[in-house]
Amino acid sequence: MNSIHQTCCGLRVFAIASGLVLLSYGLASALIGCDAGTAALPQLVHSDSGFRVTPPAGWREASANSVTVPGNVLGVWTPVGSSFTIVAFAKEVQTPLTASQVLASCLASAKSAGCTITQQSIANIAGREAVSIEHVGNGTGNAIGAGTTPTYQHWVIIPKNNQLIVLLATAADASKQTVSDAMDVMVAGASFDR
Repeated sequence: MNSIHQTCCGLRVFAIASGLVLLSYGLASALIGCDAGTAALPQLVHSDSGFRVTPPAGWREASANSVTVPGNVLGVWTPVGSSFTIVAFAKEVQTPLTASQVLASCLASAKSAGCTITQQSIANIAGREAVSIEHVGNGTGNAIGAGTTPTYQHWVIIPKNNQLIVLLATAADASKQTVSDAMDVMVAGASFDR
């Protein structure tokens, strides 16, 4: 098993031997170059938080056992024929956090890992104040950490009561557009039932 790759707001992202990493989002098959005949995946519904997100068109589900995250894996997706991975997970926290607190923690963690921040914001996502942070650091293309490949990550973290709902996308920086576009579409369609 590979080890640590990035920490954000106390969330440590791991990759395993297969090289899969964490994150989430979706896009139309024409934009991501997937087989238009691939069946659509069902919408993910997290019953504890009411969070809903639809996986990218043309992507396939991957095993929750293929990733290690510091929380409850909600879903793992990868595009057909690629190692990019988007993971959704929920992390319990003892004290509710604001988006500003989460952003400050993520920025400090990314900088301490030697990453270059390319985008940071607090935005309304699924009707809630949430963090969006993108950065590039050395890694494997599937994870930030050991390695010399410039690796892109896009975190979206939505604080809700005593939970953090997390979507994390990771790809080699040279190939980031596919996973970035998929993430944007997933985030745009995300919602909470309550």
